[in-house]
Amino acid sequence: MSELERKEIIVRKVETIDIDGIVPLCSQLGYPCTSDEVVPRMTKLMNDKEHIVFVAVNLDGKIVGWVHSYINKLFYADNAAEIGGIVVDVLYRGNGVGKKLMKAVEEWAKRSECMAVSLRSNSKRIEAHSFYNAIGYEKVKEQYTFRKYFEA
Repeated sequence: MSELERKEIIVRKVETIDIDGIVPLCSQLGYPCTSDEVVPRMTKLMNDKEHIVFVAVNLDGKIVGWVHSYINKLFYADNAAEIGGIVVDVLYRGNGVGKKLMKAVEEWAKRSECMAVSLRSNSKRIEAHSFYNAIGYEKVKEQYTFRKYFEA
């Protein structure tokens, strides 16, 4: 990616028309889904002031990254923004797109009176960990994730 292309990536709030561009990136993140699945979910999030989705768009209008964050409210701690997911198209990684997306979340979190931004990252995502460290995030603990699925 050229220096001009890097500068011309814009980050903005998601719009309904962005969904078809978001779906392929979900697969790159490891969560394949369809537009039909994403539309109702995204519609709910877009109407919830405690959730935000930003997209990174190139000069051609292609979605090259997205980040979803939400306000995590706990009675025993100050509000914090939690990253629900972030992905940058494999062809655009290492060029500042992720940093722009995270900066947008940080600014939103401050406006939303959050005291921090937190995220969870799979232990296998070594390159992502280096990215988070490089932009000022520090590992504060290791943990296991447990989940119980319900029958449909």
